[in-house]
Amino acid sequence: MSGGSRRTARSRGRPSPGEADAGESARGPRRPVEGIRNGRSRDHGPIRLRDVSLKTLLGLGFLASLFVFFLVNNYQWVSRREDPVVRSLRRAVTPLPAPRMMDLPLFQGEHQESLYWGTYRPHVYLGIRARTPRSLIAGLMWIGIKDGQYFLRHICQDSDDLSTYGWRDHNGRDYGRQEIVDHGLSFMTSFLKEKRDGSGYGGDWAVRLDLQNIKSKVHDAEDSTAHLFFYVADEEGNSLGVQRQKFESHDSTLLAFGERNDVGGWELHLDSQEKLDTHFSGFRTLHMHNLSELVQGTLAFHARRTGQLQLPDAIEDSSNIIVVQISATVPAKIDIAFVSGTNVEGSSIDERINSLTGTMLSTRLEEKQGEVEDKYVSIFNIKDEVDSESMIVGRAAIGNLLGGIGYFYGQSRIALPKGFTQENGDKFISYWPAALFTAVPSRSFFPRGFLWDEGFHQMIIGRWDAKLSMDIIGHWLDLINIDGWIPREQILGAEALSKVPEEFVLQYPTNGNPPTLFLVLRDLLNGIRTGKLLSQETNEITDFLSRAYIRLNAWFQWFNTTQSGKDVGTFYWHGRDNTTTKELNPKVAAISVFYWYASISIFTSSSTFVFSYCSFPFLLPSLSLSLWSRCHNVLDFVLFMTQNHTMPSLDALLTLTSGLDDYPRASHPNDEERHLDIRCWMLLAADCMHSIAELLKMENASAKEYHQMSKQLSDFEKLNQMHLDDASGAYFDFGYHTEKVRLRWHEVKVLDTVQRELVRETLEEPQLKLVPHLGYVSLFPFMMGIIPSESPILEKQLRLISNRSTLWTDYGVRSLSKTSIYISLVNVLDAAATVLNIVVFVLEAGPYRTMAGTLYQELRSNLIRNIVGNYYETGFLWEQYDQKNKGKGKGARPFTGWTALVLLMMTEAYPSLQRKKEDLSNPLLIATSTASSSTMRLLEEIFLILLALAAAVSAALLQNGNFESPPSNIKPNSSTPLLPLSKNNTIPGWSFNGTVYYVTAGPDISLPDNGHAIQLGLNGVIRQTIRLTSIYSQYILTFSITSVNGSCKTPAAALNVSFVDRWFYKSSVFLVEGKYGRKSWESHACSLGRMAGEGDPVVLELRSQSAEADHNVACGPVVDTAILKRFDPLGGYAGEFVNGGFEDGPIFIKNSSEGILLEPTEDLTNTPLFEWAVFGAVKYVDSKHYLVPEGNAAVEIVSTIGAIRTILLLKEGSSYRLEFVMGVPIDSCTGELILGVQAGPTSQNFTLPSNGTGYRKKFSLGFRAETNLTSIGFMNVQGGETSDHVICGPLVDNVSISASLRPQVGLQQLLLLPSLLLLAAVLKIDEEFLRNFPFSDLVI
Repeated sequence: MSGGSRRTARSRGRPSPGEADAGESARGPRRPVEGIRNGRSRDHGPIRLRDVSLKTLLGLGFLASLFVFFLVNNYQWVSRREDPVVRSLRRAVTPLPAPRMMDLPLFQGEHQESLYWGTYRPHVYLGIRARTPRSLIAGLMWIGIKDGQYFLRHICQDSDDLSTYGWRDHNGRDYGRQEIVDHGLSFMTSFLKEKRDGSGYGGDWAVRLDLQNIKSKVHDAEDSTAHLFFYVADEEGNSLGVQRQKFESHDSTLLAFGERNDVGGWELHLDSQEKLDTHFSGFRTLHMHNLSELVQGTLAFHARRTGQLQLPDAIEDSSNIIVVQISATVPAKIDIAFVSGTNVEGSSIDERINSLTGTMLSTRLEEKQGEVEDKYVSIFNIKDEVDSESMIVGRAAIGNLLGGIGYFYGQSRIALPKGFTQENGDKFISYWPAALFTAVPSRSFFPRGFLWDEGFHQMIIGRWDAKLSMDIIGHWLDLINIDGWIPREQILGAEALSKVPEEFVLQYPTNGNPPTLFLVLRDLLNGIRTGKLLSQETNEITDFLSRAYIRLNAWFQWFNTTQSGKDVGTFYWHGRDNTTTKELNPKVAAISVFYWYASISIFTSSSTFVFSYCSFPFLLPSLSLSLWSRCHNVLDFVLFMTQNHTMPSLDALLTLTSGLDDYPRASHPNDEERHLDIRCWMLLAADCMHSIAELLKMENASAKEYHQMSKQLSDFEKLNQMHLDDASGAYFDFGYHTEKVRLRWHEVKVLDTVQRELVRETLEEPQLKLVPHLGYVSLFPFMMGIIPSESPILEKQLRLISNRSTLWTDYGVRSLSKTSIYISLVNVLDAAATVLNIVVFVLEAGPYRTMAGTLYQELRSNLIRNIVGNYYETGFLWEQYDQKNKGKGKGARPFTGWTALVLLMMTEAYPSLQRKKEDLSNPLLIATSTASSSTMRLLEEIFLILLALAAAVSAALLQNGNFESPPSNIKPNSSTPLLPLSKNNTIPGWSFNGTVYYVTAGPDISLPDNGHAIQLGLNGVIRQTIRLTSIYSQYILTFSITSVNGSCKTPAAALNVSFVDRWFYKSSVFLVEGKYGRKSWESHACSLGRMAGEGDPVVLELRSQSAEADHNVACGPVVDTAILKRFDPLGGYAGEFVNGGFEDGPIFIKNSSEGILLEPTEDLTNTPLFEWAVFGAVKYVDSKHYLVPEGNAAVEIVSTIGAIRTILLLKEGSSYRLEFVMGVPIDSCTGELILGVQAGPTSQNFTLPSNGTGYRKKFSLGFRAETNLTSIGFMNVQGGETSDHVICGPLVDNVSISASLRPQVGLQQLLLLPSLLLLAAVLKIDEEFLRNFPFSDLVI
């Protein structure tokens, strides 16, 4: 519930006359109270007492005492009998009995009023409201045009596909400037707030809309008229008025007006020098989260009646929502001014409107912009080496963070225990109604408060505006309940609820989040210690911490009691399911099978995927049909999945409490677990609480306990005993664990249906030991500065970070090492776990200063370069950056949560986790003057924001796969072309049998790298044993083969490749045919299958297949550069190509320019071309040597019997359009290339002539899905040839599918068409309307 029935203190104190009258009316007219007795005078006489005896009074008193005694004892007895679960729930929704943070004087008066109005609705592109539970709200909608169709924009959502949007500058209080680019339309939205004489409470505000048209080939033909919708709505339900007039003059025009208890009378004015067309509508509803639907429905209804894309100029009775449509020819500049206090005489309305529009507004906006830029430079002091482009990105990072601050009011929903349900069917109880003022991580995906994220947000906001930051932290601390718990995710009010899938709404009182707010509190303490603050700021922070101490203490004790381990001083994140059989690692996303992933993806993306399509079929039936067809596909697929498969709880898949949602923990949870990260968080919190107690000069028992606990948790020897792996120097969690677990499909009969379930199988008894998964958790002691600077463990930690085979990449640091068996799973269902938002460590001067300095500079440079580059390429800051795809952004966008911390990297202004030194004479001071001393730290604080880079595909390289490591006894620089291997000169990494030669390139033998290779003679075989590093992964082998000469009796050199483990065996034979390339070397790729057991030995074997009659050494196959690659299948949505761009395939071999011949296979789950079956000769080609239309790779179907095929899950009976790019693979390929395409029952040939200059073209094919499983295939009908007689064939790339926008025309449509044309004539639909709406879809 949004808490909409509550009134503010301000409204209760100042009821309006109308409200009083309404109250009387509701109760009926006052009537004189009649006397008890007829004829009795209304005058009151003296008070009369009855004549009662003393005995009677004593008797009555005794009985009353007995009654009270009985009530009291009965209440206590009932209380003692109260169910523990009920008592726990009652406590969960009971506020902490302590003074509220927001009642502090520093948050009252001028401060409170100065923050009353703001851009506090982050989930919409432009939204304004007041900091009051039931506010007057305002916002902007507009119609965007894409591919000739209209789309209404309002709520920030990724499906809108905007080129960019976000606050480029914002000061968090009274000014902001936002850029929005929607295909051909670009505009700036500027916000300004001012308090002038005559203004009502909170002042006045203005919005400027500066529209520009982006000219391009795509948009030249599109309409240059922009349709904007500015609305104002009263959440209290107060009636609003609208000025029924046309905007004809250039003077300001009154759009709407009303009156409220908080701001008095108010007016909304429009001002522009452009010619505008305005229309309006009024609605009566309290459901503000449905505003988009209201406008959509009204536009659709009016468009069907009149053929005009405009509001109907009508209002409902007592409308509390007014929407004004403003149509303008682009470019245009439009000002909208809101003035309050208009019901007071002498309020200077005209003067205030003039100051908020036109030239005066331009001047004020320029002044505010200059102030923001000056403050940015002054506070952050960007380093000289940071270029101007990076500075702009830094300003956008803090601007979007400040512009994303929102005000929410409502009640969190607290989950009932399993088996409990309220009488009305609800499985939750409500928290008390509360307000929250908070920043949000992402305006599109996460437009609400997250406790874990807020600590990182405030590390920037606190530097920009400390008082604003304390205001936000104060709101969070006021949400603490009597047990010290804060709900980790705040979903308050109907608007916030509308953006969250139902399964993520409920909050669990046993689940917390890392106490990141202590990071900011430490910054505030350091500000006081270093004496950098003014006395007023010091006093305000001290007052704040004094009031906050009792709440912080309750919060700390909640962690200390509910998350503690079995042993003293140990902690673990409670709540993991120790009974589950559905997950490899309980509370870790372990599903990588296509159907599971697809169903989870649809459910978790419901608000932005299913609902974004299903809620938008408006205006015309043809548009509705196209969108609804997609909608039904998804809904039918979800229905299919839920009927045929058992899906585990989404919340059970993630360890949301730790903030590292899917980081792998011990395989078998129990109370003997010890989690390293929470131990370090508790150290930070304990040390911070001790510092606050000292600042406040507290000498109570709790202050001493915090000091003692801080010393205990910082005990380096104790930490090493519990969590250190001596051999690697890495720190790990501890618990019952085994790596020998796997998931297998099991069929389970439920009633009359058979369902498939993934059930965990444990192949080895778990043991109490360190959990060997290297990643962010392993680095927590390093981040928190616990490791002494002279310890050799510090050197090992630095080497772990810098090791490319584990954590280091060119774009950041992985959240989990490549060697972990869970690396793919961590990156599959990733809510936030692949990003550890902050790493802070302190290095004292010591032996590792040079290594640390080099590492720091390189990592800082990599991160800044990658984030800034992505921003300019895509227009957004991203939640994650993908190592697999050259560091490109992925996940939520725009994401200015922890990604905004790149600003602190640019400035090198890092928050401190330095704990106080015991020998300081003044415990409130830190000696910073010794920083230059040779005994002090080289880098005072190195703040590494490690943006984890998902590695869904990782290369598991074979040892000595290129055979460049020579046999053990070969002489250096030996030029012997063929060296036979024996037991005395084995080749590193490989074992062998039969006749095997070590080949060295020379005048008579040519090798791809002019290096070394292996030739297999008669019965020759080489083997290598590897261990699987993942579960259900697919392994693909790429290798090069040739024969030395062609004088052999067999037609070509033959190689047998086999792959075997305990459960699986596969064998394939490859021939060197020499007709698909100019060179004698051929590169091949084969899938070695999907392995289910991790850690098990697997043998790769390469064997000569030459006939026994061939005793000639030169007839054996020569093998070079064998590379083994691992795929972790991610799957995709229903009706979507998983690998339509062919980017997921084998690894290209260095110095190979002929492409890779793919092993023919009909098995979609065991193919070298991910998700595609291969027939005949098909090449996998790269963009370096071939004319690939887009990306890094494509497919060339070489032979005339060659083909590729995949299967999609579509909606039976629905129409679709298959799109693809057909091209000529290389310039020298000539002839008429013909590609046969089949989609379900429909097939067609496509021709592309080639004259040897290279050519590509996009084609499409419409078809109807006759079954849910639909085959899509491409076949070489006719190929070409190069001038040197090398066979070439059509190249295929960028395969995609969409619901057809052209419905299949049957008899009903044929009869409907004349009716529509007649209707158009009657309604006189103008040409522009017909051109822009997709009526053409109905034309035959």
